Amino acid sequence: MLTLACAAMADEGPQAPERKNWDSYTYGPLYGDVASLSIRLYSAKDSFGEMVKDEFCYFRTYKFNTKGDVTEECYRNEDGSIVWKDVYQYDANGNTTAYTEYRGDGSLYGKSTWKYSPEGLLLDRTRYDGDGGISYKYVYEYDAAGHQIKCSHYGEYYTLR
Repeated sequence: MLTLACAAMADEGPQAPERKNWDSYTYGPLYGDVASLSIRLYSAKDSFGEMVKDEFCYFRTYKFNTKGDVTEECYRNEDGSIVWKDVYQYDANGNTTAYTEYRGDGSLYGKSTWKYSPEGLLLDRTRYDGDGGISYKYVYEYDAAGHQIKCSHYGEYYTLR
């Protein structure tokens, strides 16, 4: 289990802005104009029925765009070396268009992409492995009113599931 050691969060304003790809469930709302954030994570252990901080696991750092959405999430060892890095991309409407995962050595682990209609409806979501092969794909269809009527899930080798 991981616990949050500390996070720089101001308590200004009644409601935090929605930040795409920010884990508010785990870390809570994030207020203000934030460019980056670093969280020091520790493991936890049960000691006489109470969870207590154990050893250091890694630093989790975030970078944000001017809209407040996450553009990069990085896991680092105590010496600063990268364990894992995720990069997010958005279109002009703020929709997530790509999520790319890198291993600590910089090699590509995988990539997810999202495509939207001019009206902003999600048309497909595709997950690629590090070698470029499709791991899975979802294709969405809508009625004239913009309600989703079908979702086709394709698996490995682009077979319909």
